[in-house]
Amino acid sequence: MTWSDTPVSVNAVIDGALFIGNLAAALSQDTRKKLGITHVLSVCTEHTFEPHENWLTVAVQDSEYEDLLIHFPRTCTFIQSALDEGGRVLVHCMMGISRSATVVCAYLMLSQRLSAQAAIRFLQRRRPQVHPNYGFRKQLQAFADCRFNPSCSNSEYIAWKRRQKREATKYLNLVTDTIPVIPDQLYINR
Repeated sequence: MTWSDTPVSVNAVIDGALFIGNLAAALSQDTRKKLGITHVLSVCTEHTFEPHENWLTVAVQDSEYEDLLIHFPRTCTFIQSALDEGGRVLVHCMMGISRSATVVCAYLMLSQRLSAQAAIRFLQRRRPQVHPNYGFRKQLQAFADCRFNPSCSNSEYIAWKRRQKREATKYLNLVTDTIPVIPDQLYINR
């Protein structure tokens, strides 16, 4: 299966302005034209796009260990600037589930002053398959703790960075040792 064989999947987050989707949606000129997309925010490593002023690429993998947090100020500014110009933005990753969802949630947190959990719930009502990975969920909370300004000199960012790997490893070890007996209801852990 190639990128062109993957079904396009895209949902409106803010009607007529902000959309979230998969890589196939970003690659589809027809879809972008139909939605009136003027700006694209690509949060993936699976495809390389030519540099363009209305196309921002943040090359991160969908891993609990990736630092997406440091990119939030730039991604939020890109989205807000596009919307301020009357543009329409498509934020995408490979499947439109974790990386792009995390970036959209960060934008909703900043622009709507939502908590991380409220931003995820808001987005899930518009795109039910949204499910940021554990590490990205922790980064959304850290974004709020950093007062939406993570940087190498921000003490909250530095503290998050120090504990990031340890917490992600602990979580992944717990998940690996857990078996669902009744899915979404009962689990057994060693």
